[in-house]
Amino acid sequence: MTEEELRNLYIYKLSKMVLESTKEKEVLTPGLIRQEVTKLLNNPMVDESERQYKKEVEKLLEDEYYFEIRKNSIDVDHGLSLKDPSEHNSWQLPNSWYYWDKHKEFVISEYKKKDPDNWEKIIKSMDVETNEILSSIENPVREEFDSHGLVIGYVQSGKTANFTALIAKAMDCGYQLVIVLAGMHNTLRVQTQARLDRELLGYDDLNTDKSNISSLIEKRRLPIRATTTQYTDSFDEKVADGEFHSQVTKLKDLIEVNDKYNKVTAVVKKNVKVLEKLNDWIDSCPEHIRKKIPLLVIDDEADQASVDANYYTNKRKSKSFKDNVTQTNKEITSLLEKFDRSAYIGYTATPFANCFIDPSYQNLYPKNLIHFLPKPESYFGAKEIFHNGKLKNAYVVTKDIESKAEFFNEIVKDRLPESLEKALYTFLISVAIRILRKESDEPMSMLVHITHEKTGMKEVFKATKDRMAALSRSLGKETTAAQNTKASMKSLWKSMKITGTLINKETNTGNRDFFTFAKVYKTISKEINSIELKQVHSDSEDDLDYGKNPSLRVIAIGGNKLSRGLTLDGLLTTFFLRSTNNADTLMQMGRFFGYRRDYNDLMRVYCTERISTEFEYLIALESDLRSEVSRYKDEGLTPLDFAPTVRAHSRMRPSGKMGNATRFRNNLGSTIIQTKYFKLKDKKFIEINNGIVKGLVNQLVTDNKGKPEKPLNKKCPGKVFYNVNVNTVISFLREYKLAINDFSADDVIRYIDKKGFKKINVGIADLMSSDNIEFGNAGSFALVKRSRKTTEYDDGFFNIGTLAEQRHLEMDIKNSEEGVKTRKIPLLVLYRIDSNSKATTGEGRLDLFKGINNKIDISCYGIVMPKSHDEDNDVWGQEF
Repeated sequence: MTEEELRNLYIYKLSKMVLESTKEKEVLTPGLIRQEVTKLLNNPMVDESERQYKKEVEKLLEDEYYFEIRKNSIDVDHGLSLKDPSEHNSWQLPNSWYYWDKHKEFVISEYKKKDPDNWEKIIKSMDVETNEILSSIENPVREEFDSHGLVIGYVQSGKTANFTALIAKAMDCGYQLVIVLAGMHNTLRVQTQARLDRELLGYDDLNTDKSNISSLIEKRRLPIRATTTQYTDSFDEKVADGEFHSQVTKLKDLIEVNDKYNKVTAVVKKNVKVLEKLNDWIDSCPEHIRKKIPLLVIDDEADQASVDANYYTNKRKSKSFKDNVTQTNKEITSLLEKFDRSAYIGYTATPFANCFIDPSYQNLYPKNLIHFLPKPESYFGAKEIFHNGKLKNAYVVTKDIESKAEFFNEIVKDRLPESLEKALYTFLISVAIRILRKESDEPMSMLVHITHEKTGMKEVFKATKDRMAALSRSLGKETTAAQNTKASMKSLWKSMKITGTLINKETNTGNRDFFTFAKVYKTISKEINSIELKQVHSDSEDDLDYGKNPSLRVIAIGGNKLSRGLTLDGLLTTFFLRSTNNADTLMQMGRFFGYRRDYNDLMRVYCTERISTEFEYLIALESDLRSEVSRYKDEGLTPLDFAPTVRAHSRMRPSGKMGNATRFRNNLGSTIIQTKYFKLKDKKFIEINNGIVKGLVNQLVTDNKGKPEKPLNKKCPGKVFYNVNVNTVISFLREYKLAINDFSADDVIRYIDKKGFKKINVGIADLMSSDNIEFGNAGSFALVKRSRKTTEYDDGFFNIGTLAEQRHLEMDIKNSEEGVKTRKIPLLVLYRIDSNSKATTGEGRLDLFKGINNKIDISCYGIVMPKSHDEDNDVWGQEF
């Protein structure tokens, strides 16, 4: 053995011994490493010749375990969880990991390259969030369990990275069979399989040159796969798709329930025939074996196909819910029912369908957990593009964009529409600038999304291909057409340089070179033939395989296959004319969301003004839903209590299959009117309103000749004054002082008068579990907790987001036998907010009186109106 080999052996041996001595310590620090190295080298059992390597051992360990040393000092935003502890047995996650440690080691090197400024926060956040999710489902050693959860992220924000880490930890804890439902299209399934293979499972079916985790995992611990990226048919030696098929080795032959190292995985497309084969495969495994298998199902794009889209029709027609579910939903629920130990975790960025499943129905409803992931560092989403006026004008091009009909009128005439031609030039300029910035090895993509119809896609593909061929022939020539093209490109380059400089300034990304137009034009002329055109639909064999070609330059023309789940690496230019009335569909079609820090100044979206406006509506939807979860968490409620409302749009709806969701009536019919804005810095203002509310309570006690009564609905906390004279409530509404941002009390009064209500019920909110405080002469009631948003509005008002709570809005009505609640007269609910209310870990929330002196409890109210059938709609929400 050479001296160098001997030295390395000593260092490796000593390092292993130090790690063994520190593995029980909760926090790994440089001081602890040095302490343990010194202690070890002072041991008389250690050879004298080994002590000379003290400094090298310390440095090796500090370098190798840099993240573990740093992670306890890294501050990251936490996600937001709504849980139900009633059926959950809390359990301790392990102190040591295998699959998670290997996966983390592999992806750290990746993130260091992708995002050197934020990689530590990314890994820390992934660690924290997956611990939260995993600890909220069941310990796989438990005899029987059936956990249902939902994890909500942002479009293109790293949901796959999160569930890959979750799977690693779940396998470490003892989950033995892991099934990933990876969207509806084979392209997404293959993309998911390839990523899991590379980052966790340790396989490379395609023999790519990309790095792979396999070198880190012992062969005996490689998980067994029931599906692959591709496989070779043994009969005709053709490479076929690696989807789940009927010839897969039987589960009973793959699984060994007594072998702790035995893990079986399958990545399966959400296709009815494939799911039927999967269930047949599971059925062939004897029941006594299945009873012992802890199953984890990850449902990627959980709002797509998984949710029972027949629920609302069945409810309306009084049909059996169980016997008339959609087929995909039936196969998924059947899969879960075959196991005594199962955890189902859905992942989505558009959760409206999942959140609007009727909680009492519970078919895949996330009864145990609803978890919002925090927005990752460097994420580039709807808010970043459409919310800031300056940036929106820089990123989004809406001027002179044809309608879909106008666009195809040009296509029919064998002309490329002018707006698409401009988008094409924008992409070519962006590619050239990235090449000049020494980024030629990176992928660069353009997305053209006009229609979901294959005929239309083929026509657009032909027109684009013809134009690219003509450009290739003419660039650099002295013809009139070539000079006109050059002038158009130069004009676009000037515009991109101005807007790109603005983007760099607004996003603090530094001053990046846009080079001279002469250099850009020369690079376009040289590189144009390196750009491929691909059709991405079921009639085309084209695919987007960035694994085979990591520096792919492509213009992808497609529809549904490009609108959900599939990642277009290096997406620079999007041409997007396809509109939809479904908000979740539109959000998923935003493939330009994601991580664009290296080239965000070059990213452009071409779309109509209508589509741009609708993306602004999506920002409001996201905010509404997160605010609702935050409020429910503040109140200590569970997912089964969750009944969110999200604002409606003149054309759009949150989902086409929203289960129990209803669009509530405008002009107050079936809607919740609630005070949300409070002048927190003006103690006198609050005191006046507190006196007005207390005065109403005392008047009702006097008029009623006694205290309020118990709710008719025994499940709802609080007390009720029944059949109060309408004039008493109207006087109160006129007297209470509202913020200008809030609703109009005059509108409420006019509506009550218009509908001819003579009596109104008045409730007082309670929590049943908190310390009670006297409320005038009505008795003792609990205060509610409400945090606030960060923005301060004109005249010093702050927004709490949501006040009224579903269970309080039902206190005066009984449930019918069918479970449908019927309201005949309005209900006014009086609330008192605790001045000491704290914010949850949700994004954009603060303690109620954060930074404000003279805290004081706040009295306020909400009203719910009976259903009306003769007015326009304005919000979507759970049916009362």
